[in-house]
Amino acid sequence: MATGCFEVNTDCLQRDVHTLRQHLQTISLAHTELCDKMTAVAGMWDGPAKEAFHLQFTNDCTELAEVIKQIREVLDSMDVAVKEYNSCDDRVKGIIDAIQI
Repeated sequence: MATGCFEVNTDCLQRDVHTLRQHLQTISLAHTELCDKMTAVAGMWDGPAKEAFHLQFTNDCTELAEVIKQIREVLDSMDVAVKEYNSCDDRVKGIIDAIQI
């Protein structure tokens, strides 16, 4: 079995996580605003079409909230990965620095 290695640029990873968090924040705020406005609209009309529409919208709103939550969890995991990579690099550097030739 062949083994391989890969390199992680933690600075780039950290920047990407930060950028993704900013975009996710924008999406989250838009999601909240849309849900609030649709709740207000739901009070302006009656009938079976309203019920069907509101039920579908509520389901969609709930699903999007779950997606946002899952993306946040992925980004949190990526933050942990950055810390772990940096910690490992520091330990390896310490070991190398301790070698006396």
